[in-house]
Amino acid sequence: MFQTKKKKIINYLNKKNTANAKFSPFDLLLSDYISGELKIRMEEMDIVKPDIYIDWLPDYQCIGIQGKYRQYYVDLQVEPTEISIGCDPDEPDEHTVFPLESRDQMYKAVKDILVYF
Repeated sequence: MFQTKKKKIINYLNKKNTANAKFSPFDLLLSDYISGELKIRMEEMDIVKPDIYIDWLPDYQCIGIQGKYRQYYVDLQVEPTEISIGCDPDEPDEHTVFPLESRDQMYKAVKDILVYF
């Protein structure tokens, strides 16, 4: 049966919730994506028209966010264990990588990086 990525993520989160399993920081960010909070938070950091996409494969999961901050392109990749953030006037090739420790830490890392641009 065909399911959209969004539906697969909702099912994944519901199963974890039903099993009373602890949500990882990545799970919490997936929840923010589903609720629309992730896009709102990016816009609050002045990232214009953030485009959020999800890679949801059996062996690879990633939340990708692209947008524009002032005159810079922003590329953010959030994987289950790390975050990579790149900003560049053309296209970000070099990224700063951080371990993913918490949902709040991810938002703070983005905010901290944007201060330099």
